[in-house]
Amino acid sequence: MPSSYFSSDCPSSSHPQLAVVSKTKFRSLSSEDAVDTSLARVPCHYIKTARQMERLGTHLNSVREFAFDLEHTLPNHKTQQTCLLQISTRREDFIIDILNPQVRNRMHLLKKAFENEGIVKVAHGQNDVHWMKRDFGILTVPLLDTFTVGLANVEHVNGLSLDRLICFSCGVRLHKSKSFIAGVDWTKRPLSERLIKYARLDTHFLLSAKDFMTKELEDVSQPVKIHRLKMARAFVRLHYSLSDGAARRFRELFLPIWRQSQKANI
Repeated sequence: MPSSYFSSDCPSSSHPQLAVVSKTKFRSLSSEDAVDTSLARVPCHYIKTARQMERLGTHLNSVREFAFDLEHTLPNHKTQQTCLLQISTRREDFIIDILNPQVRNRMHLLKKAFENEGIVKVAHGQNDVHWMKRDFGILTVPLLDTFTVGLANVEHVNGLSLDRLICFSCGVRLHKSKSFIAGVDWTKRPLSERLIKYARLDTHFLLSAKDFMTKELEDVSQPVKIHRLKMARAFVRLHYSLSDGAARRFRELFLPIWRQSQKANI
């Protein structure tokens, strides 16, 4: 991957070669249409009622993919809990207030969409998958983890932040402050506009980033084949940890590549 991927600049005309996943897998994840990345044009809904949760569950079951992220209490908080769920489709953003009893008691309404193997879930990092399973008994299959996808082809893994991924895929800087977020208590309500925007940015551009990766893979060259094999193995291993049924499905999908990776001892 070009060293410019780790620079502080955000070039608009060149992109790193994120060729790390089997073509077969990505061809099955066809995009509905282009993502509107404008925060101003895309509506953002704050979900806090039972009726809104019912509508959200119905809506998510009608799409082919959505991005998600969680905010939870800091490690030193007296109770470890999930506080906020952010979801982005290709046309809308949703901020789900999980601390609201009407919402928390209806998280099961999202279970069908999260566990539907025909709906792709996109996240940057897989930690939230475990929180969803622990707090709500919800599995996340299939999952496209943009961090893991990049990790398979990046030497300096510390550079693979969400900010830099979005910079290269969308030409946008998120300008997320680590010092700011380190002191945030997500249990406090109401949430400020700044916190809502911060949370929204975690998912708003992710489907566009996924599209960018897909486009790069269409022209993948032979020299990066080894990276595809590594990613295929990581992808299958991830799904084994979540669902036996999904693991079987993904192993069948990746079986030829999986065997090659085993022979290559990678």
